[in-house]
Amino acid sequence: MVRSGLAIPLLAVLMLDDAVGAPPAKLVQDALAVGWKESSASKPDDHVKLGFWVKLTHTHELKQLLDQVSDPKSPQYGHYLSKAQVDAMTRPTRDHVAAVKSALEGSKVEIEGDGAVISADVSVSFAERLLGGKFRFFLSFKHR
Repeated sequence: MVRSGLAIPLLAVLMLDDAVGAPPAKLVQDALAVGWKESSASKPDDHVKLGFWVKLTHTHELKQLLDQVSDPKSPQYGHYLSKAQVDAMTRPTRDHVAAVKSALEGSKVEIEGDGAVISADVSVSFAERLLGGKFRFFLSFKHR
């Protein structure tokens, strides 16, 4: 949703049916308590950016390696990995990345961290069909 160039923090909240989990009323109540105000109901052609954090692999091995490089008694002490090495070690499976990309088919998809983070700018109507529920927009003049 574009608000004529105003730099106002905007929050899109997906209000799921109560059967899915926590009641939406609690989420709205929490947002209102910290200064967010409901701005408007979303329109089908408004846009939101969806982000998906895909399950990483080999996290147990990464933890072991981190313990080793941090332990002065270990021969691996001080042999830190680069971000690229960590990304390669923990990259999600191809199937998991493919499942998210398939769900976002037809959208411009951005992929970071060897597939660990996948995002797309989609219409509200697409997001509601994909995730279920309805989006509502909130804004805050406090949270800049």
